[in-house]
Amino acid sequence: MYIKDNYKKLGFTSLSGPYEIGYDFRGIYEGKPVVVEAERLPKNFVEHKHNPKEVDILITLGEDDTDRSLLPQKIIKVDAEDFVKYTYEMRRAYAVKMKEKREEIDRILPSLAVWQRIKNAFATLYALLIDDTARGTGLEINYWTGGNSKNYRNSGGGSI
Repeated sequence: MYIKDNYKKLGFTSLSGPYEIGYDFRGIYEGKPVVVEAERLPKNFVEHKHNPKEVDILITLGEDDTDRSLLPQKIIKVDAEDFVKYTYEMRRAYAVKMKEKREEIDRILPSLAVWQRIKNAFATLYALLIDDTARGTGLEINYWTGGNSKNYRNSGGGSI
């Protein structure tokens, strides 16, 4: 969004995109048609296996020590301060949305936690029974329910 809305600050006379398929943008830079890719750092261009011969300009938020021969000839670094100011409201709205989602999860989590404990208990019990049956040994299970101790014994090969 930042690049599309601020293409003139970056030196473009026109810019279209971002595109879902292929490189991110096409535009006019210094009077010439160009293909543009945007990445957070130059190394991401290489990691994503982009071809520097197919891209005229790489726009990044930062710099790193990536071998320049693996990158397009022209690299434009976005002004970080301008980017932070531009994206402030979007980041703030995202933070509010995520807080609301966490609160919703916290409301339903207690019931999910109970089901998770039950599921884990049955998975552990099942694993113990299968392992016990495979060895042909007996299994004794003790557990507490409401303060009353219960005891079950599996003599090997049968179900409890």
